[in-house]
Amino acid sequence: MPEATVHLITGGARSGKSRYAERLALSLAGERATHLATLAPDDHEMRERVRRHRARRPSGWATIELTRDVTPTTIRAALTGGKTLIAVTNEVGSGIVPANRLGRLYRAALGLTNQRLAQHADTVTLLTAGLPLPLKGTPPQEPI
Repeated sequence: MPEATVHLITGGARSGKSRYAERLALSLAGERATHLATLAPDDHEMRERVRRHRARRPSGWATIELTRDVTPTTIRAALTGGKTLIAVTNEVGSGIVPANRLGRLYRAALGLTNQRLAQHADTVTLLTAGLPLPLKGTPPQEPI
């Protein structure tokens, strides 16, 4: 059985993370990928964003919408059977410190989670202005 591979993609808001991850998945898995969507479309703007993301993905991709309880157990389950995992996360440490306590707690928790993911990932790529910058490992050939 092939060994699982983990690719972590991070970057700021609107940095090109999703589009890069989709191209990477298409180049690695073609039409047989499973997309785990974690964004809760709570307002009109987010519903429109989800609609655009869905329209970009190949029709053969399976989508699992899981907006709560995305745990390390879920990540481990995704890696069974030698599958490749492409995780996309926001880089929250380079922005403005949130003014409210909840925002600061979220930023701290996500920052620690990102550090743990990066430690275990085979490759880590930072996206900025739509450009990929490899931080760890050698990412697969530039996605199509």
